[in-house]
Amino acid sequence: MRISKYFVKSGLKVLRVALLALIFAFIFSFGECFFSLVFIVFVLIYLERDKKINQTNLNGIYSPISGVVKIIEIGEFNGKKCLKVTIKKSLFSGNIICPFNAKFIELKKRHGLFMCKHIKTADFLSERALFIFSLKNQPVGLRLIAGAFSLSLETNEPKNERYINAVKAGSELGFMSSGEIELLLPLNTQISLSVSERVKKSALIGYLRS
Repeated sequence: MRISKYFVKSGLKVLRVALLALIFAFIFSFGECFFSLVFIVFVLIYLERDKKINQTNLNGIYSPISGVVKIIEIGEFNGKKCLKVTIKKSLFSGNIICPFNAKFIELKKRHGLFMCKHIKTADFLSERALFIFSLKNQPVGLRLIAGAFSLSLETNEPKNERYINAVKAGSELGFMSSGEIELLLPLNTQISLSVSERVKKSALIGYLRS
């Protein structure tokens, strides 16, 4: 049995270090409770929580993470107006998944700092990544903005599947411990969410109107 399949890949090194620290704590009888608590927290953060998507709606938009909806507004993406949905990630949400069936175009990553979103300069200095897709010939995006408690921002560049020339909804895109995700969608997207609503990863949150 491979233990690694139960945890996010980017967290395995952190878990090994935390486990090693815990072992030394018990050997030298120093801070056993503290290091035990730290290890448990890291296990919960990096525990893989795969949620299979029931793709009954090929035009469906699914939540890429578990968290709380912060903003639903008209924004701008690729030089055009878009519907922007911002979700604050839950600490124990696991990896980030692709929220739709779409053709992958490009991944842009900007290195920066791991900052609290409330700091004014966070929008300019935070570590972030942008996945650009094409959904029914319309540009859509998924922006990851790392938070203050993120140790790193991990991204997996997806590959379009050969027969459908697209990335399937539910495919793993990356991981961050804390932060926000912005869904940049066409204006003709119907969203069944409201601000401050809690949402679970892989839940159907809307669809693209024909």
